[in-house]
Amino acid sequence: MNVAARYVDDISKGNIPARITDNYNGDFNTLKNNLNTCIDAVGALVADAVMLSKAAVEANWRRGPRPANTRATSARSCKA
Repeated sequence: MNVAARYVDDISKGNIPARITDNYNGDFNTLKNNLNTCIDAVGALVADAVMLSKAAVEANWRRGPRPANTRATSARSCKA
């Protein structure tokens, strides 16, 4: 139970621990499996977020910087 409490505490603080590899019986094994599923899911979310942020940076790099006066130009063209 102490392992589970420590893992939940770590996950709640944003620290993703390694999967639990020790063998347990009964409900403790179910708890271990559920924590490992949670660890895998959070790890996948982190990996997706990293991939998406890299893709966003890459897309901005390809597009290039926006002109500094984009809003001013748009506002002027709306008045015309």
